[in-house]
Amino acid sequence: MLTVRVIRTPSSAIPEEFDALAAEPDVELVFTDRPDELGAPDMVVLPGSEATIPDTLFLRASGMDAAIRRAAENGSLIFGICGGFQMMGTELSDPDGLESDTPRAEGLGIFEMATTFTRDRIDERVDASGPSGGAGGEGGFLPQDARVTGFELHGGRSVVRPTSEVVPLFDRATGGSPECPLGIATRDYAAMGTYLHGVLADPIFRKRILEHLRARRAARQAVPDAASSRLR
Repeated sequence: MLTVRVIRTPSSAIPEEFDALAAEPDVELVFTDRPDELGAPDMVVLPGSEATIPDTLFLRASGMDAAIRRAAENGSLIFGICGGFQMMGTELSDPDGLESDTPRAEGLGIFEMATTFTRDRIDERVDASGPSGGAGGEGGFLPQDARVTGFELHGGRSVVRPTSEVVPLFDRATGGSPECPLGIATRDYAAMGTYLHGVLADPIFRKRILEHLRARRAARQAVPDAASSRLR
């Protein structure tokens, strides 16, 4: 059974977008706001948020940020959606006080990415494909001919630093905000983030991420098995 933990924050949004993943027969999906309950599941999900900076401060005050880092160190895949994706960056700025009275906060630092909240909002359906430029056909997370559908709903604009060691998850086909990265991942696909709501309900992407989680679990289990065989 694959274990998925969705982090519950005071302003977390759209919980129903996890219904399809929770309905998978080999997935145990639990919402939690307690660091002591997190452990090292196969995947930790940071969902969308209606107040990203306050929710990021909640993660820090509750100790959940440290629990997420421990989970990552122990092999959990970290996956962020929209506001959760923004939290995975290095810096969050709200100079006009659109979300809260806090003008700036540090993110979790998983991605070298800065987000600034603006009055312009995106609310559009998005069609995406596997990344082009060689990535989709040469080890990309999705094949280049894959088609994934979801929607963007956010007011932040994110910029990935040129020095960041990330790869694209998607190419944008239609809709959404071309100024923002639609989705990125670390090169080993141990951390992923996307602005695409509904991506885990998309059957193509959901099938692929479940395959990825099973492969990661098999690799994690093989490490102690190999070590014990050397001792025999």
